[in-house]
Amino acid sequence: ATNFLQRLINSSFAFFRILSREHIICDEATSSGTGTYAIVLYNAVNAKLGRSCRLFHGHRELKPYHHLNSINAELGLRIQVIWTGTSNAQSVRHERAFAALKSDIDGIVVTWGDREWGGDSSKVQQRLKNGATQVFGTFGAFEVANEDDIDCGRGAFAATKANGSVVTWGDQDFGGDSSSIASQLRSGVTHVCSTYAAFAATKADGSVVVWGHPDYGGNSSKVNSRLMEGVVALSTTQAAFSALKADGSVVTWGDGDYGGDAQEALPSLQSGVKLLAATYGAFSAVKEDGSVVSWGHKEMGGRQMGCGSRLQQGVCHVCGTYGAFAATREDGSVVVWGDAKCGGDAFDVDLQNIAQICATYSAFAALSTAGSVIAWGDPDWGGDASSVANDLRQGVVQVCSTYGAFAALKEDGSVVTWGDPSCGGDSSTVASRIRKRVFQLCSTYGAFAATKADGSVVTWGDADWGGDSTAVQDQLYMVAFVCGTSRAFLELRSNGTFFLGDDAFDSSDEGYDGLLVGVVAVSGTGGAFAARKVDGSVVTWGDPTSGGKSSKVAQELKAGVSSVSHTAGAFAAVKADGSVVAWGDPACGGDTLVVSKQLREGVAQVLGLYKVFAAIKLDGTLVIWGDEKLAAADTYDRHQQLIHITSVCGTSRSCAALRSDGHVLTWGEGPWGGDSADVAHQLEDVAQLCATGGAFAARTKEGVVVTWGDENSGGNSLEVWDQLSAGVVDLCHTSGAFAARKSDGSVVTWGDEELGGNSFGLDFDLQNVTQLCGNGYAFAAVRRDGRVITWGDPNAGGDSSSVSVQLTDVRRVFSTYRAFAAVKDRGAVVTWGDPACGGDSSSVHAALTQGVASICGTYGSFAAVKKEGTVVTWGDAKTGGDSSSVQPVFIPDSDG
Repeated sequence: ATNFLQRLINSSFAFFRILSREHIICDEATSSGTGTYAIVLYNAVNAKLGRSCRLFHGHRELKPYHHLNSINAELGLRIQVIWTGTSNAQSVRHERAFAALKSDIDGIVVTWGDREWGGDSSKVQQRLKNGATQVFGTFGAFEVANEDDIDCGRGAFAATKANGSVVTWGDQDFGGDSSSIASQLRSGVTHVCSTYAAFAATKADGSVVVWGHPDYGGNSSKVNSRLMEGVVALSTTQAAFSALKADGSVVTWGDGDYGGDAQEALPSLQSGVKLLAATYGAFSAVKEDGSVVSWGHKEMGGRQMGCGSRLQQGVCHVCGTYGAFAATREDGSVVVWGDAKCGGDAFDVDLQNIAQICATYSAFAALSTAGSVIAWGDPDWGGDASSVANDLRQGVVQVCSTYGAFAALKEDGSVVTWGDPSCGGDSSTVASRIRKRVFQLCSTYGAFAATKADGSVVTWGDADWGGDSTAVQDQLYMVAFVCGTSRAFLELRSNGTFFLGDDAFDSSDEGYDGLLVGVVAVSGTGGAFAARKVDGSVVTWGDPTSGGKSSKVAQELKAGVSSVSHTAGAFAAVKADGSVVAWGDPACGGDTLVVSKQLREGVAQVLGLYKVFAAIKLDGTLVIWGDEKLAAADTYDRHQQLIHITSVCGTSRSCAALRSDGHVLTWGEGPWGGDSADVAHQLEDVAQLCATGGAFAARTKEGVVVTWGDENSGGNSLEVWDQLSAGVVDLCHTSGAFAARKSDGSVVTWGDEELGGNSFGLDFDLQNVTQLCGNGYAFAAVRRDGRVITWGDPNAGGDSSSVSVQLTDVRRVFSTYRAFAAVKDRGAVVTWGDPACGGDSSSVHAALTQGVASICGTYGSFAAVKKEGTVVTWGDAKTGGDSSSVQPVFIPDSDG
């Protein structure tokens, strides 16, 4: 298993090693990546044969969206693994659609494949537009005794969302209709699994909710009292569920012939169970003492014929095919039982030093600690790997399976396949695209999906089962994780954008290192840009004195960067190991010499203010550097209170820090907001801080706004106090004015009228506002209908009449200091404002007609990140508008 996770190191995603079957160690020198646990979760899962799992650090559960550097080293580096759900092989056999869960900031779900299997989610698409974290599916693919009861060949999906709710769609007989228990699925759900035609969801309180066809486990009324609390994992056969509880006991329900009745094994299932596995008709439980208990259909592994003595101790994991189990022991040996045709007989196979086992319908493949692969079972379903034996002798780090084929990922990033060609065993059509840089494999019933280091996805196998993803290729960019039912896909995107590419252009090629290809996000100072790429490297351009030149820290920026922040003249990059690298104007934080020791480890986040950086460490303390006056935190007479900081904000001459308890601490020059004594009693339960050049505004959790600082810059809000006394949900600013968005979609403004502080006369237009954006002189508000309303200095974007016809279906607005850029639904860009600051994009118009995912602005130029991971720039050349020095020249490879 340790050898398996070496692939993570080679892929530069994380530095993890398995300590035991229930613990993973996160080494101090964590490597680069997307910065979330999504990759870690997946690879931890596959280190144990593709089982679903939950990770805990101390009492805190680590979610896919949590950052790698958020681990509190004071609690140790051991991560506890609680295994949930069934093996990857069983998942493949049971599920009939791919579901690809995307990990954008907004958590969008995209589905494709057979409509009858859940490939069409149009009826619930509105609920799947944000917040989705996982997707699961039933699999109704096999014949049943009474076809009148269930319409064969259909299925359903269930998507869990970040708020703990569940959305279902697909055939109602297969769990696609959860209306009867909707109230129980509105919050608290942590995991979902399925049988042939039913779902079961575990909740944060340890309870279980079930729905779907009663004959397949959709009715748990007989055991409901035992499912009210304490459940930590679920496993499924074709028609039954089993639940593992925190006390080590097991609860079963569903069809008794398929494991729903564990009466014979009940005495052994009262305590001590740590792991569950299943075939189509039987369950096996691994106990703390290393013994294995089996029950269910005797011909499908429910009886341990001839091998019971070897299953009394030393077993650490069990995997199942349709009708057989394979158990790996602590000494690396393997024990098999069940239907011989399904891999239950491995008499002539040398199964020693095994780290991972994977299964198809009726064959097993074992990955050894030395990186070799051995296969046995039905030859037609991958049990015979002789045709690729030479490729499987060494260097393999992961094995994945469909219903009838295997795929092996090697440490050089290449993929080897064998088994039924119709189920993905033949990958010749995509061979050129999976020969390097692949870091994750996923499968459905009949197809494979390979995620590459650049975030692209390559699919092959049966088109009806997701092997053909051409219909959604424009959405398959920056993918971090793909999971599948068996006939439709759902994707998990990482934060950012990426280019899927084709055989002629692979953006993960090393030849594009240091160029603007595969860009995830862009950050901008006043005069320069820094682009973070999917490989964790950073590319800079623009004014050298403002961070456009990073040659002094180039080596440190080649890999491992998880985020980049900026001040007016410098950048700071947080690396996956919790260290910080800074460059640019020293007076703006480009030099970390004074605080270098404090920035070597343990940094969770860096925030950039006007001329200082503030690093929030894992222990909640604050490290400040940059402008000498503001960075001298020890001049603040209550420096000891600068702990448990969640955010920092600043004017030109003062700073404010928000603590986790909702209190605000300020320091710097009093007239510019450094002294908040007059409003200190009001600064409780604060949720958001915002600042102009000379004043602060704080929004409390109850929606009240408190202001202080320079009156001419928005520090005095008495004229609109009644409108700010409740209902405010967001704050925005220009250099001298504030704008508050309220829960009813209205907007309140105050401060310097020439800088946007007066929106009088626009009350009718400023309704149903969903986003506010401010530059230095003007505001832009995006309405729910996609229209944009502007006010403030007309020469700086406050007047958008010249492009008003184009400002429809707008998704988001971005700004430089004197111009705006709006991104529309299809990724087209519209600009207005000062031409010298990016308000005129005519020179790059052709590149901005579609596909733009996000935009960043410096003082005078814009950089647009496109879905393909490329970057388009315009505006003042001196402040980053000219990126020609780091743009790639696309020359197609002759061999793809």
